Amino acid sequence: MGYYQKRTSPDLMDGIAVFVSNQRFNVANIEYIKFGEVLKDDRHNVAILVTLQCVITKQFIVVSNTHLLWNPKRGDIKINQLDVLFNRIENILKLRRITHSSLIMTGDFNISVNSYIYNYIINGRTAKPSIPLHLMSGQKQSSTNDKSSSTQFPQKFHSFSLKSAYHPHHDKDGDFISTYHHDGYSLVDFIFYGSLQSEQTLLECVKVLKPPPIISLSQLPNDRFPSDHLPQIAYFGFTSETTSSL
Repeated sequence: MGYYQKRTSPDLMDGIAVFVSNQRFNVANIEYIKFGEVLKDDRHNVAILVTLQCVITKQFIVVSNTHLLWNPKRGDIKINQLDVLFNRIENILKLRRITHSSLIMTGDFNISVNSYIYNYIINGRTAKPSIPLHLMSGQKQSSTNDKSSSTQFPQKFHSFSLKSAYHPHHDKDGDFISTYHHDGYSLVDFIFYGSLQSEQTLLECVKVLKPPPIISLSQLPNDRFPSDHLPQIAYFGFTSETTSSL
């Protein structure tokens, strides 16, 4: 079974989806988010939240897929979009009175590893003091001639304890990328997982798919890869307190 959300602009054909195995999970809740409507701006970015219950262990998992704003100079908008996403997930858990739930967040976040926004996702709070908006996502390097805004951004918090499924490779293996365009290759897509900070994480990443070596790639898309992004695949299992894998 699949759930799809197109980006909100009539001129854009792409979107995001979440697919679920009915043999492994029951779908408890589905929510579609249009960030432009929530934040009252003209951005066309979207997200899907699917709350699942494992038919074997009865454990709940909230799975989100999103495509955040691309603009490297507007890290503030990306954080606001994430803020909406985190708040919606927390509200779902509260309204449905779900405890000990796991969270998997996937998508094109348009950020780089160890950037200001990446660390916000991992650490549960933005650093203080903040940095210029055009440096928050890590897509744009600082320049002495750059006149982009350096307005102080209010500190943000979220209630989850997360890490990247690919985090063991981020610092030691530069081959882990997810897109390769005319302006170079980068890792902008992520699979984050974890739980509420107040609860023990019951989910563990068993293994991930390693992408093809950079040396073997040409710019995307090409005759081998029809998308401008490479797939990321992670296998998860419940910890020893439960009895199943995903």
